[in-house]
Amino acid sequence: DSRKVVGYYDNSSPTEPTDPGPIPDPEEYIGHKIYQIKKAIEAYDGVGKEGEPGQRGGRWYNQSEYVEVWEEKVDLLLGFEKLLEGKGIKIRANKGFPSLVFLNQCCQELKEVIDGMGFDPEHIHINYSGDWDPSGEGMVYYIKKRLRQLGIEDVDVERIAVTPQQIDKYNLPLMPLDPEPGKKPDPNLHEFKRRYGDEATHLNAFFT
Repeated sequence: DSRKVVGYYDNSSPTEPTDPGPIPDPEEYIGHKIYQIKKAIEAYDGVGKEGEPGQRGGRWYNQSEYVEVWEEKVDLLLGFEKLLEGKGIKIRANKGFPSLVFLNQCCQELKEVIDGMGFDPEHIHINYSGDWDPSGEGMVYYIKKRLRQLGIEDVDVERIAVTPQQIDKYNLPLMPLDPEPGKKPDPNLHEFKRRYGDEATHLNAFFT
C-alpha cells in the first residue's frame, strides 16, 4: 500500500470538431412521430416484458460456517484450485512461515468477514495443508499465534494434511531430515525426531 500510481500518460491525437447534422423538416418530423404513436396503439397486446430468470445462490448462501483453505506451496496453488473447483472457498498459499505483511492482509479480510458478513470467529474455519517436517509441524500454532497478535482470536485453524497418520496410510515417501554438510540443522529437528522419528514428508508428495 506504500506504492501507488495515479493518472496516466496521455498522448492521444487531437480531432477536428464535426459539423451539426441537417435541421429536420418540422412537418416530416411531426408526421413521423404521429405514425409511430399509431403503430404503438395497434401493437399493444397488454403483455409485459419477460422478467429476468432467477439465479441459484452461492454454495455457502445462508450457511453458518465460513471456510478457507490455506496451503504451504505456491506451486500447488493451481492444483488446489482445480481440486476445489466449484466449492466456493478462498485458497491462500502462505509459502512456509507466512510474513506479517501477508498475515495482516489475511486478517483484514477476515475482519471483513466478521464485521461485514456477521460471522463469529469460532464459525470461521481455516483448513491448513503443509509439509510434515520439523518446521511445518508447528505451523498451525504459529498461524494461530500471529492471528491473535493481529486481532483475530478464536478462529478454528486445523491441519488437514500432511499428518503422520496420512504418511502411514498412503505410504508416502519420506524426506531426509539430517542437514546437508555445512548447513545448520533445523532448531526443531531434535524434538521432532524424538516425537515422530524419521517420518517426515512434503505436501507435494501427498498432493501427488
